[in-house]
Amino acid sequence: MEVSCQKEASIFFLDNMFFACCWSLWLERNKFIFEGSSIAWEKLSELILIRKMHWIEASIPSYPFSVNEIMTSSLPLKRWRSVCSIRPDLQWLPPLANELKWNVYGSIIGKPGIAGIGGVLRNAEGLFIALFSCPIGIKDSNDAEVHAICKAFELTVQNGNLFSSNICAESDSKIAVGLVNGECDAAPFKHWNILFKIRSLR
Repeated sequence: MEVSCQKEASIFFLDNMFFACCWSLWLERNKFIFEGSSIAWEKLSELILIRKMHWIEASIPSYPFSVNEIMTSSLPLKRWRSVCSIRPDLQWLPPLANELKWNVYGSIIGKPGIAGIGGVLRNAEGLFIALFSCPIGIKDSNDAEVHAICKAFELTVQNGNLFSSNICAESDSKIAVGLVNGECDAAPFKHWNILFKIRSLR
């Protein structure tokens, strides 16, 4: 029951944010045209949030935080909306004593969307050996993860000292790992070039 309530309220919050923005912009536009007042852009986001929170108070009486509490800190709003999305604690697993490990990650905004990749190379003691972070254009999530693995291999090959070491790469994407290791029955055509490059680097 609690999960359903939070989901319903979360959807209400997102659906009505558009109207709070439009209403606030309309009021500022009218003040500019009819009263000649300048638009205080730096205050507009605050006004939008205040109006939004008043709507939530009126529509969802069970919401436990006041407008003042939300304006002081957005933490109550984040906690209330994300009770069910708490991430489990994850521990880094070190490589073997004579190995180095790349931990790579791909991230996107949208589906597909603007993507970036990053990676950290550490030894068995957890000491940082190398790292990278860079944008890669418009990709989907699997593209980003595969590109992150490829970038790690590229940097390894470019550095002679690293290339002579035993190195493994770790990703949190099961699909990307399966594609790279050839565990998928048929890789999508769009991944062929990058997968061929990875296999040539290995």
